[in-house]
Amino acid sequence: MCRSALMALIPLTMIGCGGGLERFTTAKVDGKVLCNGQPVANVALVFAPVARKGNKDSGKAGFGSADASGAFTVSTYGKDDGAVVGKHTVIVMPPPPEDVPKFRCPCETNPKKAVQEVEVVAGQTNNFLINLPLKVEVAKPATTKVGELHRAAEAQDALDSAAASEPAAGKD
Repeated sequence: MCRSALMALIPLTMIGCGGGLERFTTAKVDGKVLCNGQPVANVALVFAPVARKGNKDSGKAGFGSADASGAFTVSTYGKDDGAVVGKHTVIVMPPPPEDVPKFRCPCETNPKKAVQEVEVVAGQTNNFLINLPLKVEVAKPATTKVGELHRAAEAQDALDSAAASEPAAGKD
């Protein structure tokens, strides 16, 4: 289902993100994706390692996709092998429209925004609850035509001129 989205991202992880010959230690990772306490199905997840101070290579990103119940497992070098040990930013993406044409979610599923930071610990299964934040609606600026602004300014000038030319009340 989300395989095509994941396959499209694989080349990105090869460029400057642990795509070299070095293989980093991984630990099992699974979990569930929620929006307002409800499972989110069909989304793709990227576990992007955060570079440690003084270390330019952070390791290879891990990928997963949520099933109908929102459950996922992460794969990095092989199927369900987990994610590189260390801190990660988690990105959740919507499924490709051709796979799930009517996908709707009131929470963030943006490939350009990390939704959570997690730490993968060696020697254990790391189970994460990924709580997606609600989308923030950005208010669109009011659009006013330039002509309308000029007319409003002219009307205000006319009112100001009329007020200035009237004799002050109570003076004769």
